[in-house]
Amino acid sequence: MSDFPDFGSDFFKLIEELQGTRVGAEWARYRQGSQPDVWSRPGSGTRTTLGGFVQVGSFKWTGGAAVSGGESITFPVSFADEPLLFCNVVKTTPLGVQVVCQVWSDGPGIDLLWWAASNVTEIWFHWLAYGPGDIR
Repeated sequence: MSDFPDFGSDFFKLIEELQGTRVGAEWARYRQGSQPDVWSRPGSGTRTTLGGFVQVGSFKWTGGAAVSGGESITFPVSFADEPLLFCNVVKTTPLGVQVVCQVWSDGPGIDLLWWAASNVTEIWFHWLAYGPGDIR
């Protein structure tokens, strides 16, 4: 524990030191794409990431038995422009039904379309968006 600083009896100073901070886009130093500010555009240009942030979330669709559908999800905070966006299906009812999803964004939210191999009444999605902007 030699790396842990000694705060003596000042509990509030210790808690302040342990509190998390927002992590900017610096964790992905380089990005590949055609445009510096619209991160979702494909291309071969290598760019140094300056400014940006990550948002993640979960979304549950429920409804009558269906093999396809769509939803719009609003980001907690808007990006400055189109982010990179990833979506994954983590659960279906009934269990084990293959679902394919397609997602895109124009900045303030996600548009999500999905198609299932057979009727479902519930799907859980997890999403991750990484895009331009600064919320610090």
